[in-house]
Amino acid sequence: MNESVVKAVEVLLALADHERDLGARDLSERTGLPRSTVQRLLQTFESCAMVEQDPVTLRYRLGTQVLHLGMVALCRVDVRARALPYMNRLRDTSGETVGLSIRVGDERMYIEQLASRQELRSMAEVGQLYPLYSGAPGRVLLAFLDDAEIDRILQAAELVPLTGKTPLTRERVMELVAQTRETGHAVAFEETIPGISTVAAPIRDHRGTVTAALNVSGPASRFDRAAMDGALPELLSAASFISKELGYVAPGSPSDVSPPDSSEAGR
Repeated sequence: MNESVVKAVEVLLALADHERDLGARDLSERTGLPRSTVQRLLQTFESCAMVEQDPVTLRYRLGTQVLHLGMVALCRVDVRARALPYMNRLRDTSGETVGLSIRVGDERMYIEQLASRQELRSMAEVGQLYPLYSGAPGRVLLAFLDDAEIDRILQAAELVPLTGKTPLTRERVMELVAQTRETGHAVAFEETIPGISTVAAPIRDHRGTVTAALNVSGPASRFDRAAMDGALPELLSAASFISKELGYVAPGSPSDVSPPDSSEAGR
């Protein structure tokens, strides 16, 4: 067994097991490794984006490369596998593109997308990072965090305009977050990608935590407010069924649509 590799893994696992950023001394205490060893490992990790250092607190968190590795693993487990049959059905009933997003650090990423069968359709890039403050899927993932975590994310982010309709102030983002919490879903009109509008709903795991966002999106010229309203019942039902598959139990969950046959996943 390579002891150097074991030590490196111990440091990464210590960071993963703690919700807050940690300093070298904290990690030394948690792993039992000398502080000089921990500091050397952190510097190496930082050089290859395995960890990131907060420029103000000088504490460390897991970096984007670790998050990408986690995303690859997540693509092969429950949420994507459980969602696919419902995504197929939702794509066919709505006639529009259906996507599945997860939070990756302070951003979000599509881990699956089923394209509309129509010639004019919306498409986003699977695996690309998008901000949480813009777009319906990001807003769903953001809205059900606690306010302190939302504040941290917004303070760390540069609210840059992705389109002419991107929300660019904390006040506007929080207004949209409040709407999402109240209605249980989010809508966005050309906020992240020009010409694309989206409606999204949360998927919860067995703990009730929002673990993913399910969305329907289409060209803004066709997927207007009325079209979103038409797609919303099926979207909410699909998100509810996927959540149930992940172990979430909630009274009053939509049950007007029967679960699709598992063979639909291969369509």
